[in-house]
Amino acid sequence: MPKRKYDPAYIKYGFIAIEHGGEALPQCVVCMKSLSNAAMKPSLLKRHLETNHADKKDRYQSYFQRLGKNVKRQRMDKTGQIYQKGAGIVKASYEVALLVAKNMKAHTIAVSLIMPAAKILVSHVIGEKAVAKLECVSVSNNTVQRRIEEMSVDIADQVVEGVKSSKYGFAIQLDESTDITNCSQLLVYVRFTQSNAAKTELLLSQDLSSTTTGKDILNVLDNFFKQNELDWGKLVGCPTDGAPSMLG
Repeated sequence: MPKRKYDPAYIKYGFIAIEHGGEALPQCVVCMKSLSNAAMKPSLLKRHLETNHADKKDRYQSYFQRLGKNVKRQRMDKTGQIYQKGAGIVKASYEVALLVAKNMKAHTIAVSLIMPAAKILVSHVIGEKAVAKLECVSVSNNTVQRRIEEMSVDIADQVVEGVKSSKYGFAIQLDESTDITNCSQLLVYVRFTQSNAAKTELLLSQDLSSTTTGKDILNVLDNFFKQNELDWGKLVGCPTDGAPSMLG
């Protein structure tokens, strides 16, 4: 059966919509009761109002709209204003951390520059009342660092999952070099297919604490494959300038 959609006009019967299990359900703003998706019909909604709340059936639509706003404010799911406000605050914090990371700036710049600048802009363009809302957004040094680390882990997980689901296997390219601190770094790039398109991503970046022989590099890579459950059998080669190349 096709799922019924909520019509904003249903508020005149005292019903708003609530999402549950991927479908819209009508919720009464008077008794807070949720009906099935099949009951999303004007006749059934009107019957509920007249049967269960007969003393309110002649109320103006604005009355039900006020009740609907109170119900939405109290909800704790994704449709509730409390959830949306909290989600917006967290999202803003992540966006600021991403901006700091992309520009390779010190984490403290969020507190010392970005937030003060945002408050100045908001106070002059929107008003002083809106400035208070920015106080809820956490952009401290520790928070920005934690956000960047969480996003890094999420990106790495996405790459690994993409490699696992690659239809035609994957290819890797390794580069071992020494940085300015005389520390050996191993970089592993991976090429795989996703949504019928070839993608190239950084798969691994790790220090080589001891020697840098071929065996050491293989051990590091093999441990990474085991930890992330990557299949050596799907490795189709190491591309160098378009041609498979195995050295060392």
